[in-house]
Amino acid sequence: MYDKSDPRSTLSSAAPAAAATLDASTPYGTASCIHFKEGPAEEDSLSRKWYGRGHNFVICYVEAKAGARITRVGQPDEYVILSPQTTTALHITSDHGSADIPGYSVVIVPAGASSIEVKSAGSFFILYTTQSKDIA
Repeated sequence: MYDKSDPRSTLSSAAPAAAATLDASTPYGTASCIHFKEGPAEEDSLSRKWYGRGHNFVICYVEAKAGARITRVGQPDEYVILSPQTTTALHITSDHGSADIPGYSVVIVPAGASSIEVKSAGSFFILYTTQSKDIA
């Protein structure tokens, strides 16, 4: 199909796997709800954190005052920060650089060492995968 000089000519020519079919009679798992206001899992003078776990992710809800810092050392994979409030300003530092993040932002922080410094008080979410064994 491809000329021998085309790198695609070395790709497998196996037929694609048949698409899985869904059995409509199989029920989904039950829904669950996480109440982040029932007492934080972690608390210090500048921040409070609540955690919830899904099958392949961990969500952390953070309420923080200016000056709070969340540090990750040896983070095995990237994580996401969701900052839904327009007034919450963050400063993110990682092995790949640093940036000031205004509120109402989505940030993907690369693997490795990183820190989140809260510049103005507010709340935000951090989404980790279950590869973060210390949190999962």
